[in-house]
Amino acid sequence: RGLVFVFFLAVFGAILTVAKPVIIQRLIDRAVTPDGEVSAVHRFAQLHLFGLALLVVSLATMGVDTVRQYSTHIVNVKLTHRLRQRLFDHILRLPLARISEFKTGGIISRLSGDVDSSIGLVQTALLSPAVATMQAAMALGIFLYWNWRLALEAIAIVPPLMLLQLIWVRRIRPIYR
Repeated sequence: RGLVFVFFLAVFGAILTVAKPVIIQRLIDRAVTPDGEVSAVHRFAQLHLFGLALLVVSLATMGVDTVRQYSTHIVNVKLTHRLRQRLFDHILRLPLARISEFKTGGIISRLSGDVDSSIGLVQTALLSPAVATMQAAMALGIFLYWNWRLALEAIAIVPPLMLLQLIWVRRIRPIYR
């Protein structure tokens, strides 16, 4: 349940993040460089309106991100506790002869290090890719709406960049290990 809440917060944060460039574009098009004869009073009102909208969206983004980070931390703590408890219960059910084979440091390492490293998997493997995919899809939609020709050219650049990134990661990974 907590992970679903974190996911929805991440989705809402992604929507707010994508909304900022749209507001800035509207601000520039309608208040800074308007088409036709627009009075200075109207331009000034538009500037205030879009400036206020940008401020509200920026504050909302920070608020949503703060709540999301806090909720993610809570979910991670609960998951860590649950995993450690299950591992500890499993160790307690093992026969005494089997437990005596373990080194104390090995048991402690399992209870702390392995559980902590598996918790990062929630953020890295589930939440981050999903949010990044949604942000990319929303940005692509806005891009196609604004200028479909330029969007198609940008899309054409993506496969070669992905190929270069894949080649780079394969060369760097052995060095990193």
